[in-house]
Amino acid sequence: GTYRIMIGEKVKGNKYLSILQKDIKVDMKDETSAYLQSNKAIDWENEDSRILKKAKELTKNSKTNLEKAKAIHSYITKNYTYDNKKAVRVSKDYVPNLKDFYKIQKGICFDYATLTAVMLRSVGVPTKLVKGYDSNNPNIYHAWNQFYDESTEQWVTIDTTYDATVKASGKKIKFKKSVEDYIVEKAY
Repeated sequence: GTYRIMIGEKVKGNKYLSILQKDIKVDMKDETSAYLQSNKAIDWENEDSRILKKAKELTKNSKTNLEKAKAIHSYITKNYTYDNKKAVRVSKDYVPNLKDFYKIQKGICFDYATLTAVMLRSVGVPTKLVKGYDSNNPNIYHAWNQFYDESTEQWVTIDTTYDATVKASGKKIKFKKSVEDYIVEKAY
């Protein structure tokens, strides 16, 4: 894609004066490779080794990205619960602490989506952590994932938060979600 790079000089507080601005076009041979890397939001290379070991254990017999995603999705949706109290008090600058989430197995959508992305990326599945809105409830900010299915060459939308809640109520879930049910604002 095309990216705008700006170098700014701090003027006062959080105000900057643009010194240099340039648009650059980036072409990648494999666009999915960006979603295998560690970054500030999904730092899987420096994550708790228990999480990475668990991901490897869950996917040891899986051959495809779809099989790996289903194994990790199943584990998360069976073992983690939504924390309604945390959802009410969470700040806008909240960053998941996966060590805590992995241990207490209770959190909000950002925790679920980050754990899903970390586990999938650590076993070689290109995975996006996506933020935005559920089109059925556009007033509540939400986080979910998309993983790359190499057999169809398409991104597949999954939502471990929603599915864990539905599964806990005893209802059946549909693994793949419809893209139309989500409004994407950011993807990492």
